Amino acid sequence: MKTEAKKKPMLMAALKEERHQAQLRETYGITEKVKVVEKKSRTAQMLRVLINAVFVVVRCAALIAIAGLAIIGLATLIYPNMRAAALETWQEIVIQLADFLCK
Repeated sequence: MKTEAKKKPMLMAALKEERHQAQLRETYGITEKVKVVEKKSRTAQMLRVLINAVFVVVRCAALIAIAGLAIIGLATLIYPNMRAAALETWQEIVIQLADFLCK
């Protein structure tokens, strides 16, 4: 009984593949009973690879930037001199933003 349950999805997949192959043969005008394999153009593949490479580079750059900012933040919290300087800088930023937004 278990083998029948396994055979049915396999048969459905085989029927679907055969229909797809018939459609491809009809689309490309092939009369022989051969398996048709569609391939993307080299330009499309190259473009996809370049986009993925750019995505990886941007992700790595963002990861490095976040790690750097985390290290700076941790150092600011740990060392008292840096903490005081950061507090003064933030207070100055808030004052300048308030002046800019109130105008």
